[in-house]
Amino acid sequence: MYRHFPTRDALLEAVYRTEVERLAAAQQKFAETMPPVEALRAWMLLFVDYIAAKADYRAGTEYARRWSVKTVRRYLRMGR
Repeated sequence: MYRHFPTRDALLEAVYRTEVERLAAAQQKFAETMPPVEALRAWMLLFVDYIAAKADYRAGTEYARRWSVKTVRRYLRMGR
């Protein structure tokens, strides 16, 4: 499992770093290609998915996670 990483913590750190770098790259792309409000909405939807994936690992029921994600997405799409 840890073929390229000396410890589990090192593996988790690498995964986390990669995910955060993807979020940052998406922000840059959105900022360059969309109006500011649309770029913010697009990035926040991406971030909601990222957080929802993290929540799956930790706690809650599937129902609670889906309800939260749907609520946030609906809110972010308001005004379109």
